[in-house]
Amino acid sequence: MSRGAKRVTLVAPYLGYMRQDKAFKAGEAVTSRAFARLLSGAFDRLITVDPHLHRFKALSDLYTIPCVTLHSADLLGAWIRSEAPNALVIGPDSESEQWASDVAAAADAPVVVLRKERFGDRDVRITFPDLTAFAGRQPVLIDDIASSGRTLTAAARELGLRGVPAPDLRHRARDLRGRRPDRGRRRFGARRLHRRSAARHERHLRGPAHRDRPARGSR
Repeated sequence: MSRGAKRVTLVAPYLGYMRQDKAFKAGEAVTSRAFARLLSGAFDRLITVDPHLHRFKALSDLYTIPCVTLHSADLLGAWIRSEAPNALVIGPDSESEQWASDVAAAADAPVVVLRKERFGDRDVRITFPDLTAFAGRQPVLIDDIASSGRTLTAAARELGLRGVPAPDLRHRARDLRGRRPDRGRRRFGARRLHRRSAARHERHLRGPAHRDRPARGSR
């Protein structure tokens, strides 16, 4: 504003602090709300990609400025049709269902969602449904955020124990704390590990923008 701009728009392909959408322990701040107040007071508009909407239905529940949300499902679906045409899209937990389902629809592929129990930051248990009907399909694990990677690790390892082919992993945000891709593949037991960086995702994304589309459901 000091240099004469009438409006300032923030383009944030990865919108931080969205995972902290409740006080999980006494005394914790709901930082998604605090961060939204900060940005709403500093900018006139926000553009982002696939924000982590879990306990909030839409960005308008948090932000007081206009928000434009871009979605990557069509782009990821096209990649799956090209690289894994016999895919089974797998969401590693209930939070991933909205993204996995959209990507599976774009890829014209079946989708299953696993159940996760978390006993600590490094202790995760994954429960699988019966995958007999999908024998011979290439599993593709889809999640919007991979921070420590514990959930994806547990899912990929369990797939291996079940004799399922090594999965392809796709995630959009964070870089697994700087781990090299070859180490990530070994750790996950994955055939391929794909991380679409925020800048690269924004550069290649095509199609109309959707203004603050609500999250599917209200899990």
